Amino acid sequence: MTQTHMKKRIILSLSILSILFLFVSGTVSAQQKNDAAIIGPPIPPVDNEQFPVMSQDHAYTVYFRGNGEAVVNLRVAFINTQSATQSAVTLRLPKIQTTDLLVYQAIRSPQCVRYAPSPESISGSVVERSPTCLQYQEPDYYNFWYGETTFKKAHVSLQPDGNTLIDLPQAIAPEKSGSFVVYFRTNGFTKRNIFGAYEYNFETLTSDKIIRNLTVGIETEQDYLLKGARAKTNYTFAEPKELSAVVEQGTVMPSIANQSFDTYYQRIGLGRITKTSANLQANESFTVSGAYADFPFRLYGKELSMTIFVIVSIAVLVIVAALSILRKKQGDTTESQKKKATLVKNFLISSLAAFVSAACAEIYTIIVFSVLIFFTASSLGNLFIFVIFLILGFSFIVYPFIIFAPSVVIWKKKGMTWGLITATMTLFWFFFACIITLLIIYLFFQSSSIMPYPTILY
Repeated sequence: MTQTHMKKRIILSLSILSILFLFVSGTVSAQQKNDAAIIGPPIPPVDNEQFPVMSQDHAYTVYFRGNGEAVVNLRVAFINTQSATQSAVTLRLPKIQTTDLLVYQAIRSPQCVRYAPSPESISGSVVERSPTCLQYQEPDYYNFWYGETTFKKAHVSLQPDGNTLIDLPQAIAPEKSGSFVVYFRTNGFTKRNIFGAYEYNFETLTSDKIIRNLTVGIETEQDYLLKGARAKTNYTFAEPKELSAVVEQGTVMPSIANQSFDTYYQRIGLGRITKTSANLQANESFTVSGAYADFPFRLYGKELSMTIFVIVSIAVLVIVAALSILRKKQGDTTESQKKKATLVKNFLISSLAAFVSAACAEIYTIIVFSVLIFFTASSLGNLFIFVIFLILGFSFIVYPFIIFAPSVVIWKKKGMTWGLITATMTLFWFFFACIITLLIIYLFFQSSSIMPYPTILY
């Protein structure tokens, strides 16, 4: 290697080291300048322009009990668009009888988002001082948050015009947001049908403001089935003990501040079934309908009755047609006509036996389907696997017997040909009945979305 190449490498190395030294020095200098203020937790500042003018957000969780009672939980977020402080909010309830009507306002203190510099070391020790906040952030009640909140009871009064006036314990400043919880019980949203299932027709409360976002979550007791629910939720919507005490003891707490109630507040809007709407005008309501029951036969009674009605109607038509043809053939006297009559008779007997066999197999399928739905909704744990294997093992015996037993009998009495014809028609009728059942399930068992767990702002 020549001396010229050696000098070039030395100059290049020194240049790189100089650049690195200048970069590190600039970084340290910038860090020292930025030590004038220390940023606290990553809480985004609230932009007042994000709030919709004169609009609210409503979220419901309606909990239906086994006796038909509906426990309504409503969370409202709103903004004061007036030039003065707002101390009252107006809502209108549906025309129902309510009990235990309570309203609690959610109150949060401003949170610090920017702190003063950290204390410097004195003689090798750190002087401990309470951090000084340089910038506060007003609470944003339109979003979820982390941490406890104080809930204060609001005064509720019924006005002559039918509206419900809510006097807030803490007034809301102009262009600031607020929130409160409405809780009540009622039997006015449900009606029991002839099959024993409860049909609900829930109507939301109305407001004199525009409702930007509205969510309704439907939930039932653990052992009850909810029509349209495709999955079970991975959370528990529990009524706080402070609200349960109102029903059990008649005790109303003027102020609540604990993690349990805060969790309850933020989970309002969840449910096994959720329905959403947006941009409801003033005094407009939203209705959610459905049904729930403790057993599949009660819940799907209409659909099962319709399936059985279709199958029975087809069976009646086949029997009437068969009897009509047989009566016409009884007067035939010639040998060829008698053979034709016997052929028609055997065909009708095979068709009727095949239809009845397929109908029995389809009814058994519906029963198995309903039992599996019932056990799926129950909390059986590992026992559920045993039940499935038990049903499968039993079905391996039942299905061949129902489908092929009539074919074997006709085989022995009418011959192998008619036995095979009967077996073929049985399979045809069975698949035809399955298609009808699937169409009914598709038309009546509509899917519903599951509300995801809310995102918590830290």
